[in-house]
Amino acid sequence: MSGFSFVLFIPTILIYGVLITNLNTQIGQPCASTDNFAITTFDITPYPPTLGKTSNITIIGKTLHTIDFGQIIYAIENQYQQWFYQYQTINQTYSKNLVLNFNYTLTWPNSSGNYLSQVTIHEQAKQYIIDACWTFAFSL
Repeated sequence: MSGFSFVLFIPTILIYGVLITNLNTQIGQPCASTDNFAITTFDITPYPPTLGKTSNITIIGKTLHTIDFGQIIYAIENQYQQWFYQYQTINQTYSKNLVLNFNYTLTWPNSSGNYLSQVTIHEQAKQYIIDACWTFAFSL
């Protein structure tokens, strides 16, 4: 019976394109994308966030195809459904099966409340294509 459960578990991970490696420290979960880049680690240090301060975001993953990354967008939505954006320019082509590590210093909002964050990695030529997505909620 346990072999059967394991077989069912693997496709669930592959649907999201994520290889879960450190559930004890990861924050958030994958969201809709092409899954051309499989996020294996998404860490925020320090976490939880502090009002108006910064944290380092580390994204580690593997390219599943040759990809031209344009930028990573760090989007934060407040309780009034207003979105605020921070951008990390990549503009680089990566071969298939590369393990990549991206780091960014994110500045947290200055107002207390409940927030939703969505981090998306976009292609360079077709910016509307999202190759990876990660989302998490937080409060300040």
